[in-house]
Amino acid sequence: FILFIFYFFLFPYKTEKEIYFTPARVYNMKAEPHNLLNAGNMETSESFYFRLGDTFGYLDKDGNLLYSEKVLYNVALSDYGYINYSSIQNAYQSLVLKDTSGHYVQSFSIPGYPFFSRHGKRLFIIKTDATGIREISFDGEELWKAEFTSLITSFAANEDYTILGLVNGMIKVYTKTGECMYNVKMEEGRLSAVYSAALSNDTKTMAVIAGLDPQHLFFFKRGNAHYHNPVNQRIKDELRRPAFTGYTEEDKYLLYETGTGL
Repeated sequence: FILFIFYFFLFPYKTEKEIYFTPARVYNMKAEPHNLLNAGNMETSESFYFRLGDTFGYLDKDGNLLYSEKVLYNVALSDYGYINYSSIQNAYQSLVLKDTSGHYVQSFSIPGYPFFSRHGKRLFIIKTDATGIREISFDGEELWKAEFTSLITSFAANEDYTILGLVNGMIKVYTKTGECMYNVKMEEGRLSAVYSAALSNDTKTMAVIAGLDPQHLFFFKRGNAHYHNPVNQRIKDELRRPAFTGYTEEDKYLLYETGTGL
């Protein structure tokens, strides 16, 4: 036993690099919400959002609960406001945009499912049959739209570009004016559907998960005119549903979901 201890310290076994998380703060989700000072203000925000199961809301930088609400069917969240919506979408039902304290900002008589860009400064509506998308301003003005013969299966946007992945394996990248500046069809696997997409803050890189049997993570870099030279990595534990893919805040790391973890 003593020899084993000496051996352990003299010839330590090198383990693989791991990433682990430690709690930074603990929040009381049952506390009474505070009121935000800037009610109805979609321009500035000193809060960040959360979603835990069927509850979502906002916390300030000190950890105080500013607002919370139950999810109806799904909710589109941003640092500036949210849209909580039901599963039934039709021409007679409005999508209601509220600020981070739950105050009314604007309503849109547009059937579809809402999505915000990465930092919440752009708003998109995907058609209920997933065959089209439009970007609208917070005042309800339509900025651009695009329609397809194939279903939209993934979406990502930052302040300059929008990525759409389709069930037929097509990837399309749009500018803020709605111009399609890049498109490519993924031909990987028995099925070529695009399951996830992510776009870096600086728009220099993007990543998608596409294909099935086999499934790959594709990494693109942007050149002078468009994205090119995808580097791919096989995903052994495949997902047969939309997956999570996203960059960390400073674009230092890319996180993506597999069938067994992150």
